[in-house]
Amino acid sequence: MKPLAIVFTLFLTVSSACTQSQEEAAHWAQQIAKSAGRLKNVAFQAPLDLYQSVLFKKDETAALIMPAQGLNRDSIKNADTKPVPLGVLWFLNAAPASPKHAPFANDRLQTATIHSDGEHLLRGVLLAIRQGGENKELLVFGRGQQPLIKIPMTEMPLHQRRHIDMLATGDGKHGHLILHLYGGFLVRIPVVTGDN
Repeated sequence: MKPLAIVFTLFLTVSSACTQSQEEAAHWAQQIAKSAGRLKNVAFQAPLDLYQSVLFKKDETAALIMPAQGLNRDSIKNADTKPVPLGVLWFLNAAPASPKHAPFANDRLQTATIHSDGEHLLRGVLLAIRQGGENKELLVFGRGQQPLIKIPMTEMPLHQRRHIDMLATGDGKHGHLILHLYGGFLVRIPVVTGDN
């Protein structure tokens, strides 16, 4: 079976099992936005649509993406060399990593603390899309003006109702958060799980 066919099969089986309801995602997005406040030292500011947030949760690990307001199929598909804000991605008990799965230090990421059954540190990154040569690429920003990583995007049409769907793959410590974007694009963000 080809890798994209495997991802497609996983997407259909895993995403529905671990993606939480729209109401729960919006609830947590509001809590995180309140805790994080206005992000500092960022490459761009974009108003977020908290009510369109997507929450992926498995066991004690979670990822929540707050999409940029106005994000739609055309804004994703028509992105050119100027970065188009996709949104902010927050992690609980996980962190974005380099392609070789070395986690980025907290001082290179956005951070926030939420209080729910104790105190929990969240790690965040800003996401943008641009045309990078022949293919689109995802730019992952932490603090500062330069992206932490640039990830090539793959075209993969898939029927979906939301702007963004998520699933996770991996061995329990290292893996990928896979985003499927409205307009038929797939991108794999390297992650490391655990409280790094």
